[in-house]
Amino acid sequence: MFLRVILCFCFLIGCLNGLLSQSKKDSLLSELATAKNDTSKVWLLHDVAVQYHRISIDSMIYYYEQALELARELDFLEGELSACFRLCRRYQYKGEKEKERILLNYALQLAKRVNSDVWLSQFQLQLGKLHFREVKYDSAYLAYAEAERLNIETDRAGHNWVVNYNLHELFEAQSDEEKAISYLDKAYEISKARGIRKDFGWILFKRTSYYYHKKDYDRFSAAQEEYLQFLMERSTSLDSPHKFLFAFADQDISQTIADVEAMIPYHKRRNQDLSLAETYHYLGGLKKQSGDLEGAIIAYNNAIPVAQGLAYKTLESSCYKSIYEIYESKNDFVTAYPFMKKHHTVIDSLNSAEVRKNLSALEVKYEAAKKDKELANNELTLQKSAQAKSTFILIAITGGLLAFVAYWLIFFKNKTNNRLSSQKEVIEKALGEKEILLKEIHHRVKNNLQVISSLLNWQSKFIEDNKALKSMQEGRNRVQSMALIHQNLYQTENLTGVEVSDYIEKLGASLFNSYNIKKEKVTFSSNVEPLNLDVDTLIPLGLILNELISNALKHAFPEDREGEIQVSLQKQEESLLLEVKDDGIGMESYDNKGLKDSFGHKLIEAFAEKLKAKLLVDSSYGTTVKILIQNFKIV
Repeated sequence: MFLRVILCFCFLIGCLNGLLSQSKKDSLLSELATAKNDTSKVWLLHDVAVQYHRISIDSMIYYYEQALELARELDFLEGELSACFRLCRRYQYKGEKEKERILLNYALQLAKRVNSDVWLSQFQLQLGKLHFREVKYDSAYLAYAEAERLNIETDRAGHNWVVNYNLHELFEAQSDEEKAISYLDKAYEISKARGIRKDFGWILFKRTSYYYHKKDYDRFSAAQEEYLQFLMERSTSLDSPHKFLFAFADQDISQTIADVEAMIPYHKRRNQDLSLAETYHYLGGLKKQSGDLEGAIIAYNNAIPVAQGLAYKTLESSCYKSIYEIYESKNDFVTAYPFMKKHHTVIDSLNSAEVRKNLSALEVKYEAAKKDKELANNELTLQKSAQAKSTFILIAITGGLLAFVAYWLIFFKNKTNNRLSSQKEVIEKALGEKEILLKEIHHRVKNNLQVISSLLNWQSKFIEDNKALKSMQEGRNRVQSMALIHQNLYQTENLTGVEVSDYIEKLGASLFNSYNIKKEKVTFSSNVEPLNLDVDTLIPLGLILNELISNALKHAFPEDREGEIQVSLQKQEESLLLEVKDDGIGMESYDNKGLKDSFGHKLIEAFAEKLKAKLLVDSSYGTTVKILIQNFKIV
């Protein structure tokens, strides 16, 4: 139970990853240094404390304590209550029960003195949690009941979903399963009616987890299907942290496999195809992890037709990829190749579907414009005919000769207009075909580069020399960096330029995956100005970035050291400033490895020269490489 709570907490912390901005924290600290001692400074101290959420719990507590002290000096009760509530939660996190108890008692008295039932309900809930941790179950129940009553009296009954969830945990700890399920159902109903997606999603997650760990697979099947459908409302694919709760099982892998296999009949009986597809897929991963490769292939093959029936292409593609990787690990490349082709075909169909959608929309607009043009031409023709008729009558009166001349003038005018209209249609059609052809070219170039990457990967299986193997991997990464450029080109309307920020994010993710870097050890962030660069600029820029990020991943964080890599690209007047920064061991610590004489370093210098760029390296703290680019083109 304790392990599950810790893992759930880590999951929630992971969801908040990336929210802290260094520049925002520095700005708030600078503002705090000159702020006057008034109520606005109390809230400013709150804001500063929040910025330390991922950095230091002690710093958070320090600034909340400063906010509490200032609020007391100013007799600012709302700020005092807010600081008390947040401090209680931080003391709870650090396990400082005595500090939490003293502050809770003070806060409860303060809330009663100002007659704030809203704050009272929140502090009663916090008090219940404290009693629960101290195994004072009767006291915890009374505090939760009081919090529930206060919420109802203040028209905040929707907040009782969290009270009922805590009551669920209370009775689960006492092995009263009937009441535990009853309160869990109440929390579910309240959060569903309240309609706040984050709260309802969290309860769905907890319900599914609870039934799984109780091995109540019938209820688990229904709860899991609802949870997965809920997640699919926002996305056509499910990221792994949200898919399943099996990772929280306190048991060995063989028992987890047995549990997962036991769920399958329940999903089939209920026709829960989404849960069935995901369960087969997860079972394949478990069997692969346990060394049962044949069993893994069977599970993935079972998942594929279910995913196809749901048009769930991301999962179908994942199954093909897992199967060909298994055959590849066995050096059975002949069997692996068709699955690799299927994987790329599905991936390409996902990308092409978006392109076809855009082309269809463009075609509809074109046809509508064409019809409008035809109607306008018909109306113009009718007007000209009427004019010609009137002119003919008038000219007939004044003389047959003039009528004959007027007739031939109109005839040649119409002929010229028709010829110009035909030429315009031919030009428009040619332009459309050129755009489609360019997309196809970029698509095929990407596919060819992808095949080259796969061939390099396969070839590396037969290389035993570590130095040659690393060179092969680096070459594969360079090919991938170019493939990403062509992939972005055929997926967008702009066929001559690539949106740089999206490209850099994808390149970073690809390199982290290639070097098997854990994101909790080394983080990656980017600050890129919205720019569309042409291919001739982005290919050398991408290869330079590939080398700099690769060097940081390989050399800056030895012996499992933690750290961060930051990439910045900003336009400065007539130049572009590229900055790649890490907080690792520094360039001086690994210069003796001969990196300056390496092929990668010479590649950076060559492409920097092509871009007419100045290269600056700073190793005072970690390594910072700045490249000021003069030769570039924005499209």
